[in-house]
Amino acid sequence: YINTKTGKKYKRVSNFISNDEEVDSNNPLIQSSLTIGTKVDELVRDFFADELKDLKEYNISDIETVSKFLEQLTVIKTNFKNRNETVLANDIILYNDEIGVAGTVDLLTYDNQGNIRIYDMKTMRGNNFNQYYEGDSFNKYESPRYGKSKKQKHSEQISLYRILLNNTHGLKAK
Repeated sequence: YINTKTGKKYKRVSNFISNDEEVDSNNPLIQSSLTIGTKVDELVRDFFADELKDLKEYNISDIETVSKFLEQLTVIKTNFKNRNETVLANDIILYNDEIGVAGTVDLLTYDNQGNIRIYDMKTMRGNNFNQYYEGDSFNKYESPRYGKSKKQKHSEQISLYRILLNNTHGLKAK
C-alpha cells in the first residue's frame, strides 16, 4: 500500500503476518489469483452496498455459479440484518505508521449498541476444510505443513486488523 497523501509505503497485513516478502506478481498463477480475488471482493462489496451491477460485468464465473454465491451472501446479509448490523463495504484501509503495515478490511459492521465487527473473506482453491495433504492428519486449512496454518494466519490477520482499527480510528472491534 502507498499512502496517496504522504507517499509512505506500507507492508500488506497478510505479508506481515506470514513474514513473507511480496509475491512475484509476474507469475501467471499469482496474477490469475489476484485478479479473481479482486473481482470477488468487488462483487461482495457491491452486493453489501446494494450496488450490484449486471453479473456479467464481474466476469468471475458462469452466471449460475455467481447466482448461487449470491444466494449464500444473501443468507449472511439476512443474518447481519437480524443482528441489526449495518454493513460498511467500501475499501476501509487500516494502517500503522510506526510498524509500516496496512490492510483493507473486506466488511466492517456496527450495530445499535455501537459494537463493531470485522469480517474478512478468503478465496481458496478447492475446499480446504475437507481436503488433506498426502499423509497429513490435518485438513489443508488447519495444516502446519508449510509453516503457519491458513487458520492461524487468518486469525492473526483479523487480530491485526482489530489493532489497526483501534490505532487508525480509535475504535475497538468486538
